[in-house]
Amino acid sequence: MEEINHADLTSRDDSRPLAVEGIQWKEVLNTFMESLSPRTREAYGEAFGDFAGFLGSPSSSQAVFYLFGQVTGEANRLILSYRSHLTTRGLSSSSINQKLSAIRSLVRMARALGAVNWSLEIPGLKKEVVRDTKGPGLAGFKALLAVAGNQPSPKRERDIALLSLALSLALRRAEMISLDVADVDLENGLLRVLRKGKRQKVDLQIPSETLTALKAWVTVRGQEGGPFFTNLDHRGRGRLTGQGLYYLLKQLGGQCGVEVRPHGLRHTAITTARQVTGDLYATQVFAGHADPRTTQTYFDDDKKEVAAKVSQAVALKVALA
Repeated sequence: MEEINHADLTSRDDSRPLAVEGIQWKEVLNTFMESLSPRTREAYGEAFGDFAGFLGSPSSSQAVFYLFGQVTGEANRLILSYRSHLTTRGLSSSSINQKLSAIRSLVRMARALGAVNWSLEIPGLKKEVVRDTKGPGLAGFKALLAVAGNQPSPKRERDIALLSLALSLALRRAEMISLDVADVDLENGLLRVLRKGKRQKVDLQIPSETLTALKAWVTVRGQEGGPFFTNLDHRGRGRLTGQGLYYLLKQLGGQCGVEVRPHGLRHTAITTARQVTGDLYATQVFAGHADPRTTQTYFDDDKKEVAAKVSQAVALKVALA
């Protein structure tokens, strides 16, 4: 791609088809960002920042202005070049697709508002499974819980509460660590969670066993406000981070021979829900998935295991015949 002159990003060439009559290009970006949920806004903001870096633009808004100033073919060639750039950097297909989705969504709104008269036709990459996200299973979960129970207080109470909540409500990592004390209603047994893709928090009923674990943690944590799950190091009690949660599980798993990641706990929760209910829709609601096809992907690992067991049984039957 040709080198971009920063001066071109701040001035308009009247020969370009940037149709901003009656609407400022910055308004398009601001209106678009305001329409997103907080988490999506953060992710898309990072995507636009990355796109600006690719262009060599001093800001996301000026990068958007440059994009809006292209004609159909040039705009699509630009995004195709950006996609190739992301691939060369070795990013996962899901990360690449998220960045492209942010730009496509913005262009759709720009077209609807009359800022551009073209659309982007560059598709994302085919989704690939880059690592195994299968959970530890119920046996592995019980082993983790046992190890957590043998720890000194207050780590014991915190880790048991985390594990119990992760399994009983199939919470995502971000949903776990973003919880505040105000989100946990122990009196009514309710948890207020901002689920993925939602703008407002929803109330989830806390099972009695999990409620007992949460109460035990609050007893040693204290009733003061702030993050519900905190770190416990010598630097003070700040919010438990995503990396902190990874380390916590790695530490527990190392003591009982169980390899587990935060998403692995969610995987175990969802597959267990399907086994218990036998109902895909009920499992979808439990998992907080908008699309049942997403829920179905959690059972691919189980299908592989079933096929392997049947294959072994058939081979054994043939050998004994």
